[in-house]
Amino acid sequence: MRSQIAAPDVRHALLLVAVSCIFGAATNTLRPRPLPWFAPQPYAVLHECPEVTESAGVIAPEAALQKAGRIVYVDGRSPAEYQREHVDGALNIPYDPLYSIPEEALRRVRAQRGNWLLVYGGATTGKLLADELASSNLRGVLWVQGDLEGLRRAGARIARAAPGGGTS
Repeated sequence: MRSQIAAPDVRHALLLVAVSCIFGAATNTLRPRPLPWFAPQPYAVLHECPEVTESAGVIAPEAALQKAGRIVYVDGRSPAEYQREHVDGALNIPYDPLYSIPEEALRRVRAQRGNWLLVYGGATTGKLLADELASSNLRGVLWVQGDLEGLRRAGARIARAAPGGGTS
């Protein structure tokens, strides 16, 4: 037995679709900044993710503070988090695992000429940043376990935002 769709059901469905379209268009028109009907430019849907070929070493915060030689700290957190507090003298390279590290940021790291590059960041971004830096032909890259909190507990000098907005 074949089921047939009754004509009134089809008409009701089409009426519902038409009313919904009119309501949506009217609502969009009343917005302070209406959404465009067509994208002004193609959406950037796909991005090349960085290819990580090397894995950075791992170091405990206490051992990080005992390293000899020129040490460069890299903070992979957001600029706002970095501004609030960071290891004194650390470079801020905000890291998003979906994007490669900008070439300008790599130049800044290379210009430091450190023997050791100690990286910390968020829960997982610190390790991912360290791995990508190691894959960028940088030597002596180590991820600090425990990130900033671990370094703080181990006794690292932490620069904090001053009440006026600078760091102390």
